[in-house]
Amino acid sequence: MPTVYLVTGGSRGIGFGLVQALASAPDTIVFAGARNPSSKDLSTLATAHPDKVIPIALESADIQLNKAAAKSIEEKAGKLDVVIAVAGIGNAISMSEIEIPEFLETFKVNTVGPLVLFQSVRHLLKKTFGKFVAVSSSHGSIAEMLPGPAGAYCVTKAALNSLTVKLREENPDLVIFPIDPGFVATEGALKFATDLGTPPEILKLAAPIDKAAADILKHVHEAVKVEKPRGFWNAMGPREIAF
Repeated sequence: MPTVYLVTGGSRGIGFGLVQALASAPDTIVFAGARNPSSKDLSTLATAHPDKVIPIALESADIQLNKAAAKSIEEKAGKLDVVIAVAGIGNAISMSEIEIPEFLETFKVNTVGPLVLFQSVRHLLKKTFGKFVAVSSSHGSIAEMLPGPAGAYCVTKAALNSLTVKLREENPDLVIFPIDPGFVATEGALKFATDLGTPPEILKLAAPIDKAAADILKHVHEAVKVEKPRGFWNAMGPREIAF
């Protein structure tokens, strides 16, 4: 039987890179969750791999859309083995100055979204003793938090890392962990870094999306249950970073 994946943020950036990689993998079906599942690149990929890539409407923290996506996956595939929650946002505004609605939106996407997703697909993952992986950041580590005006991103990623610990504690039969892909050359990451004042020579060091996707999938494939997790994996290292 094929391994069934769900990747959120599947129409662009790291999410699309993961969908592309999985489309070429043997015995794999990937549901590509996206706000706009009919976007050009995703539609083209799905047309090229009609039996392997299935676009699906999914918006971060939208409870009804997440439940509908889970129902559709169950009807079409009958199971779900791996979920990779990629969707996230960042802004270059200090916590002292950020407007509360903007902070709440960042929290909704980066932290509440993965929780809504997990609650929606938990029953499917339980059938396969599956894996739930949240794409996070070392900047969500209190010990290694990014300095400067990126407070909402850091705080909400720290909350996401904490969330994975609680979900893992409550679901010992599942493999649940966050992963840091490092600095990746996505449009959003490059803009975020530029807004933070990152020098051009550092921007050039961003990893290609296809390499980041391959690194993430390698760790996902190798991941096993750990009794006392201490942190999350930095896929570009790799090294384990303490919370």
